[in-house]
Amino acid sequence: MNWYKKSQFDQSIPFYNDGLNISLFQYISPRKKPNLTPEEKRIREMAYKIKEVGETEAIEYAAKLMSNYVSRGSILIPVPSSSGSSGSNYNLANLISGFTDSTVIDALGRREKVLPLHEMRKVRGLEHERTIEEHKMNLNFTPSDMFSNKKVYLIDNVMTSGSTLNAARSTLKLPEAIGLTFAKSGA
Repeated sequence: MNWYKKSQFDQSIPFYNDGLNISLFQYISPRKKPNLTPEEKRIREMAYKIKEVGETEAIEYAAKLMSNYVSRGSILIPVPSSSGSSGSNYNLANLISGFTDSTVIDALGRREKVLPLHEMRKVRGLEHERTIEEHKMNLNFTPSDMFSNKKVYLIDNVMTSGSTLNAARSTLKLPEAIGLTFAKSGA
């Protein structure tokens, strides 16, 4: 049994919920705070692990926690990473769907790879969010009425500024889609 199954993450209420985006925990970058508490270290490690496609136990655990915030029979759309793949987020969405009788639609891609936000900030020296155009998102198919009368969730492992989720909403033309992430970067 791995440490995250033994750990008792306090998940009684999400760390962040602005009505459009829900993040279960706060992720603190070791670049911003080198001396993390044991709980902060566990959350950081879990956030790293669920990015890796092969980390099935971590992804399963995160999916179980995240499924508590998904309405039954919803549509789950994995958000592509900066490399353009929805790999680990697809796995996360697929596992959440098993707990919630929801449908996974791999609707989004990227026209080309983009720099991860922390790398972009180094290049630009800026703290502002990436523009919708800078996300270079595209649809993997032509949208239909399959989204009507269904609650739609955008599944991502970590949210930093929320700009990726906003770009996904804009690309899908679904401004009411709920962003659901394991953690929100902060501090």
